[in-house]
Amino acid sequence: MKVPSIKLSLFICIAIILLQGGQLFASDTETEEIALPLLIQIALDRNPKLKAAYHSWKSEEQRYYTEKALNDPVFSYTYPIDAIETRLGPQDQVFKITQKLPFPGKLSLKGKIAKKEALIAKSKYELLQKEITADIKRSYYELCYITKAIEIAGENKKILAYFKDISKKNYGLDLAKLDEVVRAQNQYAGAVLELIKLNDTRTHIISRIGALTNTDPASLKLKTEKLERVELIFSLNDLTEFAKANHDGVRASKLEIEKNELKKKLARLRYLPDFSIGVNHTSIGEPDYSVIGGGRDATAVMFSINIPLWFRKNSKEVKASTMKIDAARSTKISTINEVSDNVTRLFSMYTNTTEIIKLYGTSLVPEAKSSAGLAKARYSSGEEKLARLLETQSMWLRFRLVYERALTDHMISIAELEKLTGVKLNIKEAI
Repeated sequence: MKVPSIKLSLFICIAIILLQGGQLFASDTETEEIALPLLIQIALDRNPKLKAAYHSWKSEEQRYYTEKALNDPVFSYTYPIDAIETRLGPQDQVFKITQKLPFPGKLSLKGKIAKKEALIAKSKYELLQKEITADIKRSYYELCYITKAIEIAGENKKILAYFKDISKKNYGLDLAKLDEVVRAQNQYAGAVLELIKLNDTRTHIISRIGALTNTDPASLKLKTEKLERVELIFSLNDLTEFAKANHDGVRASKLEIEKNELKKKLARLRYLPDFSIGVNHTSIGEPDYSVIGGGRDATAVMFSINIPLWFRKNSKEVKASTMKIDAARSTKISTINEVSDNVTRLFSMYTNTTEIIKLYGTSLVPEAKSSAGLAKARYSSGEEKLARLLETQSMWLRFRLVYERALTDHMISIAELEKLTGVKLNIKEAI
């Protein structure tokens, strides 16, 4: 039996190492959790609605070249079935080529209109980008909240289970009343139901993220984070001005006005004629009798002009363009008002949640935690009733959830303001 050569053995070893390394790498990739920045990138890369908007924009860009180009020249050929006799001989066949030439300025306007339509499609695409980014952030922040709420509810369930068992034991020893046992059992059952609801909500949020990223929700392994308050350095007036200047919907409305103004100019040019030029070549056969110049082909230059006689049709087109300009101006005003109103609403949401975060984070939550600990100690020593203990425990739970909800709404308001203003407001994400 032949012994494998050193080169062959080395090749086999390298192949095995590469295969194992690939498996390890794939395993690491599969178990890697997805954080918010990567999740946004996945959504922007995979979202089918965004892809459709991108292709619509690019297709509009291509229309510029087709709108500005001349019509194809027309070639025609005539072959007479019965020979047409002329002085120089019978007419065998006729070749003709013509080119239509629009009145100067028409093609240029068509090209400018096509450019505006491409810019409108681009604005819609960029607006959709921002909307998908904001949707991903909103869903992600909701997932962070639900994850934290499930954690808090799980802690609460354990504590309530402990006190439920204690109350039953004390009731059996005649150390507690029946209403205390019922209250403990009731709160425990409520905690179990709340956990079921929270897990169901978490499933719906992940499903939403899967739809936005065009990914199977079951394969999504998301890494949640502890949300932190963001300090805005801009005033409400600053944010409103940013939105008016940068919002893609407002920009699209401006472009729509400009496009329809160009269409109105083009409609007015329709009162002016278009031209056609061409060459006509007639092939002449040999005559039956001798004629000077007999059988010589004839070539002619042709020029034609259309007559824009139906002024009513053209005037209606001008009026239609005027009405479209008015409609676009109204749409622009409406969009600006809507954007300004949303900025005001979100800034108010940001301000309110900031105050709640400060109040609950520095005062109410720590105090509620201290009260719950004190009530637990007093209950253990027989100085406090179970009802009071459960009340303080419930208060601590509510305060923590209010704090987490405020943090979530706070971050959602920032994400929505970024969408409207086109300005990066979360310094942490900007870095």
